[in-house]
Amino acid sequence: MKTHRPIFLSVLMALCVITHAQDTATPAPTAADAPAQTEMQKWIATTDAQWQAVFKRDVSDVHVTELEKLKQQYVAVLEVAVTKASGAGDLDGAVALRNEQKRFAGTNVFPEQDDAADAVTVKQIRAAIRAQIAKLEKDNAARAKALHAKYDQVLAQAQMQLTQRQRIEDALLVKAKREEVAAVWITPALAAAAAQAANAPASPPKGGDASQVLIGQWMFTWKQDGWTGKRTFNADGTLIVSDPRKKNVTGHWEITKDKVVATYGKGTKEEMQLPLRPSGTKVISSYKGREYEGVKSK
Repeated sequence: MKTHRPIFLSVLMALCVITHAQDTATPAPTAADAPAQTEMQKWIATTDAQWQAVFKRDVSDVHVTELEKLKQQYVAVLEVAVTKASGAGDLDGAVALRNEQKRFAGTNVFPEQDDAADAVTVKQIRAAIRAQIAKLEKDNAARAKALHAKYDQVLAQAQMQLTQRQRIEDALLVKAKREEVAAVWITPALAAAAAQAANAPASPPKGGDASQVLIGQWMFTWKQDGWTGKRTFNADGTLIVSDPRKKNVTGHWEITKDKVVATYGKGTKEEMQLPLRPSGTKVISSYKGREYEGVKSK
């Protein structure tokens, strides 16, 4: 963002303009007039528009372009596989691969899971593609996080200076914008970009797409004795369980209609109720039916 002035200078100049404008008498609006924006609201709107444009250019558009390249790669790999199966006289394999070509051409969507009846060759190709998608999502999340940190620094500086000047209402406006941007940029916006790129409608987020919200580190707490255990959910469906009283174990997770089911160890299961709430989600354990609270920490 080479066109921006240093953060402190930009914020200070904006606050000076706002203070001058507020000291100048303005005509009272009539009942027919729409509510006029304050100078602080205008500054927030202008600043946000600039950063949103950068987010689209450097995060959303990049993600869409990379996913489109992956689709083209998938089509090419399927074509090669069909030719190879046909040349080897593998009729069943060639038919299965050709059917996958037709399915993808008609839907333009990578299936999240395979059916039991899907051919092994098709499953193998999809598994390789899913691994690349997981990397794309990870890289995209990193870009969003880095850009968010820069934008949030601008807003945090403005919020602090407004608070120091006892302009509490204006500081609250900036605080609300910080919370709004964090909620949209870090989770739901990324899920919506991926859905748009895959030509699939993004479902109305309940705190964000479940898998996007889930992936990361969670702390499970049993309030009766203060026990806390760490659960790390990975994009590939695996799970790492870190318990201070036991050795770390691995498992896997899946999302059903109304819950996330995590399975590990000797068949121990923990069910997280949907929609997931990073600030506190109900968790039911198969171990003595205990009820935990899950809070996302990373």
